[in-house]
Amino acid sequence: MLPQDQVPPPSSTQPPADVASLLQENSKLRAELKAANDFHKEELSVLKDKINKLKKSNMDDKTANKTDKEMIDFEHDEVFETLVKQGAVEGLIDQSSDHRIQRCSFGEVIHDAPSNVVNFLLSDSKIGLWRRHTLLKFKLGKHQKKRLMLWQYYLGGGAVCVEFVINVSVQRIKAVHDNDDEDEYVIDLKSAEEDAITGLALRQLLAVQSSSTGTQKAGIDCKMKIKPFEYGQAAMTLIGKLTAEVTKKAAERTGLNRSVTTRFQKQNTSKLKRGLRRTKTALKGTLKGGLGSIISGLTKEHIIEGDVDVIRSSVESIMWAIADKFSKPDFIDERRRKRFLEEDMPNAPPLTSEEENVFSTVEHIKSSFLKNGKLVKGNWKEELTKYMWIAEENLWYAYDVTLDCSPQDMLARCIEFDTYHESVIHQKKNSKLPRRISRNADSHSVLYRFGQYFPPPLENRLIDTWLVWKEILLSDGKKSFLVGILPMSEYSGGEAFPSEGGFINADVTGMLSITEIDSNICRVLRITSIDLKMPIASHLLEKLTLHILREANNLHSYYMRDSSTVDRELRSVVIKNMKQEVKLEKDQIEVFRHLDQLLHEGDAWTPIASPHGGVKIEAQFPESQEIQQTVHGRANATVDCTAYEAAAWFFNHCSRERMDICKEEEKQERREVSKEKERVNEKLVAEICNLPFPLGLTQFVSRLIWKQNEDGSISVAVYSAPEDFENAGYPLDYAQRGLRNGVFTAVDIASVGEVPQSKIELHQSFSTDLPVPTEMLRMIVLSSLRCIADISKSFKRDDSIDRAALAQLANIISTTPQHYSKEEVAAIESSKDLHTKGKGLTGLKLIDILDPFVDTKMVHQPGANLATCVGKAIIDTCVEESAAYAFYHIYSRKTKRTSSENGYTQYEIENINDHSLHFFATKDYGFSDFGFEPRQERSKVTWAKQPGGKIYISTSDFKGLQEKYPINPSSRLISTHSVWEFKPLPPKRGVQQTEVSLTKVVDLMGVVTSSVMGVIGPELLVELSHLRKNFDKSREMDAMYQTQLISSMTGLGGGSKDFDAKFQLPKNAIQTKGLSSVGFMWVDLQAGSHVWGKSLIMVKASLEETMAFLWDTESRANSRSGSHIQRFVSESKGDFDVLVTTKERIQRKGQGPLYKETPSNMRMFRTMKGELGITLTSNEFRGIEKKGLGQMISARISKLTSMLLKETSQVNEAINIKATMLEKKKTKLEFVSNVQIEGRPTKAAKLLAIKNSLRQSVDTAFYFSNLLSKSKATDEDGLLFAEKFLDELRNSKTTKVEAVNTFIESNTALKELAQEFLFIEPMLCALVMNNLHSIERVETKAECTGRSGGRSIGRSLAISLATNLTASAGVDEWIHQFPALQEVDKRNEWFRPMIETIGFQLVRDVGWGVKTKLIIAAGTSASDLFTDIYVTYLFWESDRIEYFIIQFCMLVVSVVLQLLLIVVQNRHLGKRQILTESIPALIGAKPAYDAYKVAKGNTHEPGKLLSAQMEMSVSKIIELFGEAIPGALIQLMAIATSKDKVSNASWISLIISATCTGFIAGTLGYDHDTDPKLRHLEPNFYGYTPSNARKRTIVFASMIIFSSSMLMIRCTAIVFFLLYGKVSGSGLSYFYIYVFGDLSVDLMIRIFRKDLWYWMIRNSSRRVNIISSIVVRLVEKVVIDFTSLIHLRHPIEVGGLGYISSVITTFAGIFIVSLLKEDYQNILLKDFAGNSSMIYNSTLQKEIDEISYKMAFLSSKLVCTYIGLAIISIAVFFQTIEKDYIRTFFNTTLGYAYTIEQFQNNEDDAIKAQIFFSSHLQWKSIQDDVKGWVEANWMSWVHEKPLWLDDNMQNLIPQEYIPTEEFKAYSTKSINLAGSSRASSNREGSFRFKNMNKNKRIVAFK
Repeated sequence: MLPQDQVPPPSSTQPPADVASLLQENSKLRAELKAANDFHKEELSVLKDKINKLKKSNMDDKTANKTDKEMIDFEHDEVFETLVKQGAVEGLIDQSSDHRIQRCSFGEVIHDAPSNVVNFLLSDSKIGLWRRHTLLKFKLGKHQKKRLMLWQYYLGGGAVCVEFVINVSVQRIKAVHDNDDEDEYVIDLKSAEEDAITGLALRQLLAVQSSSTGTQKAGIDCKMKIKPFEYGQAAMTLIGKLTAEVTKKAAERTGLNRSVTTRFQKQNTSKLKRGLRRTKTALKGTLKGGLGSIISGLTKEHIIEGDVDVIRSSVESIMWAIADKFSKPDFIDERRRKRFLEEDMPNAPPLTSEEENVFSTVEHIKSSFLKNGKLVKGNWKEELTKYMWIAEENLWYAYDVTLDCSPQDMLARCIEFDTYHESVIHQKKNSKLPRRISRNADSHSVLYRFGQYFPPPLENRLIDTWLVWKEILLSDGKKSFLVGILPMSEYSGGEAFPSEGGFINADVTGMLSITEIDSNICRVLRITSIDLKMPIASHLLEKLTLHILREANNLHSYYMRDSSTVDRELRSVVIKNMKQEVKLEKDQIEVFRHLDQLLHEGDAWTPIASPHGGVKIEAQFPESQEIQQTVHGRANATVDCTAYEAAAWFFNHCSRERMDICKEEEKQERREVSKEKERVNEKLVAEICNLPFPLGLTQFVSRLIWKQNEDGSISVAVYSAPEDFENAGYPLDYAQRGLRNGVFTAVDIASVGEVPQSKIELHQSFSTDLPVPTEMLRMIVLSSLRCIADISKSFKRDDSIDRAALAQLANIISTTPQHYSKEEVAAIESSKDLHTKGKGLTGLKLIDILDPFVDTKMVHQPGANLATCVGKAIIDTCVEESAAYAFYHIYSRKTKRTSSENGYTQYEIENINDHSLHFFATKDYGFSDFGFEPRQERSKVTWAKQPGGKIYISTSDFKGLQEKYPINPSSRLISTHSVWEFKPLPPKRGVQQTEVSLTKVVDLMGVVTSSVMGVIGPELLVELSHLRKNFDKSREMDAMYQTQLISSMTGLGGGSKDFDAKFQLPKNAIQTKGLSSVGFMWVDLQAGSHVWGKSLIMVKASLEETMAFLWDTESRANSRSGSHIQRFVSESKGDFDVLVTTKERIQRKGQGPLYKETPSNMRMFRTMKGELGITLTSNEFRGIEKKGLGQMISARISKLTSMLLKETSQVNEAINIKATMLEKKKTKLEFVSNVQIEGRPTKAAKLLAIKNSLRQSVDTAFYFSNLLSKSKATDEDGLLFAEKFLDELRNSKTTKVEAVNTFIESNTALKELAQEFLFIEPMLCALVMNNLHSIERVETKAECTGRSGGRSIGRSLAISLATNLTASAGVDEWIHQFPALQEVDKRNEWFRPMIETIGFQLVRDVGWGVKTKLIIAAGTSASDLFTDIYVTYLFWESDRIEYFIIQFCMLVVSVVLQLLLIVVQNRHLGKRQILTESIPALIGAKPAYDAYKVAKGNTHEPGKLLSAQMEMSVSKIIELFGEAIPGALIQLMAIATSKDKVSNASWISLIISATCTGFIAGTLGYDHDTDPKLRHLEPNFYGYTPSNARKRTIVFASMIIFSSSMLMIRCTAIVFFLLYGKVSGSGLSYFYIYVFGDLSVDLMIRIFRKDLWYWMIRNSSRRVNIISSIVVRLVEKVVIDFTSLIHLRHPIEVGGLGYISSVITTFAGIFIVSLLKEDYQNILLKDFAGNSSMIYNSTLQKEIDEISYKMAFLSSKLVCTYIGLAIISIAVFFQTIEKDYIRTFFNTTLGYAYTIEQFQNNEDDAIKAQIFFSSHLQWKSIQDDVKGWVEANWMSWVHEKPLWLDDNMQNLIPQEYIPTEEFKAYSTKSINLAGSSRASSNREGSFRFKNMNKNKRIVAFK
């Protein structure tokens, strides 16, 4: 407080007389406030000094007369107390007395038991930043451990390695309760003398010690205590001394350390000073001894005292590493809340009188809310309700939300908020503002202090609150909790927290009501008011309140569970209440009486066509009026649930399902309204509908009341609230009132099987004050009665009903005799005759229904209307079930539901009896545009069982019932006669078998062309395939038989000695694109008709399982649909020596298919190495022993496309198969095939033939991957899933939705995922539709996302693919848009590769895919090139030859550089490849060509130096350097020096050039940052672009604008300096300094910092490396200076510091221009005056005006515009990007340090391997570590074959790093088979193995 004499007098409260007096009074108040603040600051400073003195005095008293041991124990206790006080806050406690003194004091809470922490400390680790090596173990007592260890910690990416050679002594202090988790550990860490280490420990020490010059030896003498802490944690404290040992180091260590981390800035300063002192010493030597003294002075070794800060930082980092290892804050938070629920709540004492008074104080708050509460506008689209209103001059806010958690859990969150989760949220929102919590477990009170951040101009507030909770038991036995919130000033228990100065206090008042709905569902109502203690504008306060209300959204998202589960639980609560006797109150009885009168007036009901199947709708309209205000409607349906379930569904007006329906319609929203008095059987609900004009936005506020009727039915009344109703913000003032009344009734009827059935009806009326046309009311009736269809859809159990009905029908066929009429008997006999005739038909042609296990044929003469179809299949079930399915499938629920999807416009069934029905249907085959009308079928279907066990189903024409089912005049009536025959067969592999034949004769009426019949024919027999697939038991049958095979494999004999030799690669074998992206394939396209091939793939099965599958020739899964091959054993010579007959269908051009059967010998054996082999040999094969490959083959004919072979050729092939076990469930499978093709096949034909021959290897891998659960599938399996999925999608003749569902059902992992998450199936269905659609917001968690959310997610993929360069980038953006996908992606590593592969194919299949990307790239490049050519032409036309020559030369330079890149990139692929790649560059289309290759999925093609994306990036940089930047500069210079008025075309050309340049630079940065591969490899650098689509667009646009603006600013400055130098007499000094001076300084800094070597330049001589690095560094410096290309801020490029300095230099240049502009204009005027002294005329004036105008425009208008754009765009950029990446723009890390850091800081081999892409000069200091890593992992890589270790990566690994000679010598040849002739391919394809650098080899996997 101010002294009385300094207290300012109170200011007058009278209003000022005028504005001047108001300002004067305001200034006076500000002065008084400033004086008061200054006084308080001084007073606070004095108080702080006193407190510090008292603390020091107290500390001195405590530490006086203490020994060193007692002093250390005392410090441990001090740190421990600090850990206790800080609560649930993650972070390291650092109480070191002085960072410059060699003493440390650290504390940290570890989220695990002390014993686990100790075990981790004593464990070894050879990777990562903190490496631990045990050198020697000592044997001590039971509770003691001692070890000699070497600890190494790498700082700054490995630039500095801190080493501790320490004795670690652990003493265990047993707990009283003998619980290991409560034991305390005392660990002594003392440095060991290296001279005293001998023997094995010394050898181990020397082997693992770092040899880097950046190694710092550290000394340590510390004591660590690890004590048990609350909630199963451990408190770890470390007290002691650190020393830096004296070491010998190179003189230039400072530059290395300077780039380590920001923590070493102080250290770097001191080292720089020492470096300057050494340089000074060397210079002194120069005066005495000349240049030699300088050299010796800078290169000799110095004795440097180590810096203890480095040691201390490493120890601090070690503490952090321990905490990170065990970090699990969520687990600890759960323990806290669990203790509150299980211990504190049950044992809480009664409320004190003071706590009772809290609830008395806040009891009026809810009444005020119901009376005054106003809804927040725009809140309707959220699944919660928010309110805001002003009462008693305070702004109040509230929210009402239903949470998917128990009320106890919600209370625990509100009361026990001293958690890590809440701490992190507070730090994010309020930074370092205070947060204090005081809660006594023995009371109901919590005291909470927190600092609240407010945006300027508001000041932050300190809020002290007092929370009190109590439990309330409701009348229905459920619980409710009430929390009162008052300012802490109301608390009389004394001051809980010390005062904190510098804050303005604020008060919070409110209440929180938590009401139990079910055990895991509660309703939360929070009402709060905040008093900020100062007047604030109402609109600003409202914004702050809305920001605070986001808490409700966070709560809702945090607790959200699966919607269907929650709805089911809510219904169960209502059903439980309905089954109890609840008496209606008087007002409720009156509601039902009134509704009964209202809804039963009149009987004139008019049927309305229902858009919903199975729902009957009627309406009641007055006949005499066209305009009316009231309409009645009713609807009824039968649903698959009980009456209770249906009524509960209707009563839950705001269920998740109904809310989702509202979101889909986007025309209505609904809410449940709070009431003062709640009733069990009543709700108050509100609904807003956007009705057609003139109604518009209409609100309905209604009471829902349910009752149980005497007849057992349930009724729910819908009764509109009275007109004077006002409650909790309703009615809304921006929507008109509407009246909706009705009664919903549900009654149980007979069940179908185990599925309950009920009849539901809704009778409803709609009224409005406005006159509405009748047709509009009809639409309103349909909309309001839609809920009947929604109930039916919600409980639809078609599959269960169909299964029950099918079983019932099969039982009838099996046991119940049937009585047939004479007509039916005649129809059956006629059908038998038809079946017999069908068997004897000739001229049948095969038709393909894409089911290799169904034999289908058809006879049809072109143009005829009659067709006969015959089909046959084997079904894995009995005849009764087969026949029941074929008959019931006609009228099953599934068939009716999908009838419209299958083209039926009419589908009516009338059952006659158990064995007969009438069928009426009209189908549109899709040829209406070609004159082929829809066809109508009217048939009678009858089944009959014969004495021999056969069953027939007859279908014949029926002409009756035309009145009930009239003939459609717009369609043609066809004639159909068909017969099914079901014949029992003996069981196979334990499964009953039935032979099913189907014969159909169809008269389609009219001329039917062959093309139309080609579509209709398969549809006539496709039901036969459906029947087979429905009962398919292939998996079960195969599993049973293959299990028997495996048990018989123990006695397998041996194979031939030369079997392994057959799998070696021939001399001319080359690697090509495999059959799958996860396999390998080699081919040898021999001369003539022979071709050799080998495939290698990993199978996720055991060795025996793999070979049993391949041996099982009769397995359906082992038959390939692509070549239509079936095999069966014709003769058995032994257990694993059989004669196999291969039956293959041959498709002949212009003729019908041909079947050929070929016998083959098949044998399985076990090799000496334990491998299993299979050989397939045929007598018909003509062997090729002369090539040393043996006779090993079967006869097979492959289906080759007519494009590749003009005539079908016979193909003979020999197969050898070898399987090698790698792991228990992982087998390496190798196929070798020799194929001989008749005739003279082309290379493409031979390649296709060998691929078909080897395809079974991929089929085997997919078969077993298909069986994997989602938890066991890997990324390679995801690729297989996608490939198989796309193959089935392409070949499916059903709809895409059915194809997706079929694949999900067949794939175990995907099926499990679809069962776990409801949105997966509709997401995939929407995804494959591949239609462009805007990204929709779906922010729910995976388990909470429903089918509608899945459709929205799936539809959003197309736009992500269209707006990204690659499919992987598009999928990455898509996944990051939706939390549900992120969760699925995190849990299932196979999900992303599967979607990426599907996405890549989707891009290729649509017009907006690759073509659009190509057009954008070509358009941008062409626009820039066109403007350059146009300007060059203008220069020529205007006789400005000098500019023409310069512009032309720069275009030539750009082309030359592009050609140079092509030569370097393709130098190993031959001249033809270079010439092919050069054509796009010569015609200016290289950017488009590069974009095309990247979009097509080309990655790193074999033989090329750079990947496709890197080549595109380098090409764009060359385009910027050689064309775009010089073009803009020349155009601007020409404009500035033009003597004539500049045309608009010149300005437009300049702007286009700048924009195109900015687009290229922006695209480069954006594509690199959004590349998922780069984000994975370098997550600390790539990832600044947010995942949100809108923010991504903003970032991309801001980069384009910024680069364009910086280009114009830089060019303007350079042009001005050139012009100024010519006229000022200063020469070009400004220009040289600005351009060449900047380049020179940058180059010298790089040389000084040892950062010259460019990472991309590899395998060159030192001279070439130096020259190339200088050139590249200069090029990228020019590019970044002119465009500020954000990607070049990478440490291995320019670096963050170089980027910022370039931006500053650009702005500095334009600042100098502004200073020199006036001087330049004066010189010009003076020059003109001197040269035109003879006559002053208008021409001279015009010339002066023109130059003045251009200079003013260039230096003022244009520059100011672009400066403004640059500042705004970069501000928007930094505001939008992820804030964690802002540091990358100021990073000082050097390129080589970053490369080393990437290797040492990562455990992922794929990331570590990226070091080989960098020049070895950058990682020379750790080459021993790199070599050791390769040697340690090479053998495992050979067996596992990781995808990253492709040919290019193998080529980069130095030969001497590969551990064994066996793997050094073997090579793989890779070549593109689409290239030139065989000879040239062999010659040019061997580039990588001839005359190569001796340090490089390609290593193949044998």
